[in-house]
Amino acid sequence: MGISVFDNELYKYNYSADEMNKIFDDKNLLQKWLDVEAALAAAEAKVGLVPDDVAAIIKEKAKVENIDMEIIKKQAIITGHPFMPLLRAFTPICGAAGEYVHLGTTTQDMMDTAEILQIREGYELILKQLKELYEELLKKAEEKKKTIIMGRTNGQHALPITVGFKFAVWASETKRHIQRLESCKDRLFVGQFSGAVGSLASLGENAIQVRKFFFEELNLNSPDITWNTSRDNVVEIASILGIMASTLSKIGNEVYALQKQEFSEFEEFTGHGAVGSSTMPHKKNPFISMQIVSLGRLVKIAVAEAFETLENEHERDPRSLSVEWDYVPRVFCFASAALEKTINLVSNLVIKEKNINKNINILQGLVFSEKIMMKLSSSIGRQTAHDLMHELALEALENGTPLKDMIIGNKEIMEHFTKEEVEESLKAENYLGLSEYFVDEVLAR
Repeated sequence: MGISVFDNELYKYNYSADEMNKIFDDKNLLQKWLDVEAALAAAEAKVGLVPDDVAAIIKEKAKVENIDMEIIKKQAIITGHPFMPLLRAFTPICGAAGEYVHLGTTTQDMMDTAEILQIREGYELILKQLKELYEELLKKAEEKKKTIIMGRTNGQHALPITVGFKFAVWASETKRHIQRLESCKDRLFVGQFSGAVGSLASLGENAIQVRKFFFEELNLNSPDITWNTSRDNVVEIASILGIMASTLSKIGNEVYALQKQEFSEFEEFTGHGAVGSSTMPHKKNPFISMQIVSLGRLVKIAVAEAFETLENEHERDPRSLSVEWDYVPRVFCFASAALEKTINLVSNLVIKEKNINKNINILQGLVFSEKIMMKLSSSIGRQTAHDLMHELALEALENGTPLKDMIIGNKEIMEHFTKEEVEESLKAENYLGLSEYFVDEVLAR
């Protein structure tokens, strides 16, 4: 067994998707470190600090396949420094050109910028998945915008809505996550190149030009000043993923709840060979929903850790970096896995309309008491109508009597209704409000 779910062969498939794993694995991290070293050499060549042929050699050799990973791991333990072993391994590979590797920079510049490159790859995958989920939610909203289901508040039957309305709410929320991600790009994809304390003193008069060319090589924005001790750019993306994960958890939790036999309105699609319980053959457990909720919790735990990196001492404080190197891969891997599972859940969800229709009638029409009350209000006043219907509803609940019978048997109410009007008022399709309109609004936008 591994020490975490990510290196445990029995568990890890539930906690991270392969594509995101590769973005944050050791191999890609080392490649990003090499990429920033090659970009620095290219930038310095443009101002004459490094010969052009030397920069070309450094770029050519900056391939993770040229590095012995086992040596790097052993040296990291010996030196207690995460980046130095790479420099020691990479410099001799470049021959004489190796003397120009890491010229005029500091380790945190290289590691911070490489981290942003990794985050950019993770961001692009998350955004792609989020847009896919958005499309699936819109599809379900369109397909089921006329399918009536009982809306619930405080865990109780409230008023009817449509299944499409429920999905449209989730779609609208998901769209806002896409907008949040897109709005943070300019702040997030910013390189770091500022030297020991942020003043970039080591490169003298060449500093600004090298910095400019370095960021251009990597297609990153330039900060107005160092962010060595300002980790808000990274915490912002983590926070957005935490908000997003809460939506995914909400979707998972709703399916988890509505798959209970007492509801049996939604159900996860169960493929051949799936097992619900080791002891109870009849069970169809909502494992995907459960995993989504769990992953959402793990994302939010990681986000809480992110905030611990915001308060730093002086001009550099590596204590926050140690936390960042741990939480960033986790928040992205958990979020991506949650997205992958939610896409699967939504696209294959079984909607059991027979049970939905049955559940609408559980309270034998009581959920339409508001409609009767509103009609009565114009004749006898709102509060009087409310009190009258409240007493009637309580009596109906106590005796298990249909609301229709209670209304027809009440002379005070029937002074203002015909029997046909009562029957029409107690039909779910006549009290959906603007459910379909709002679904169309979400689809149109």
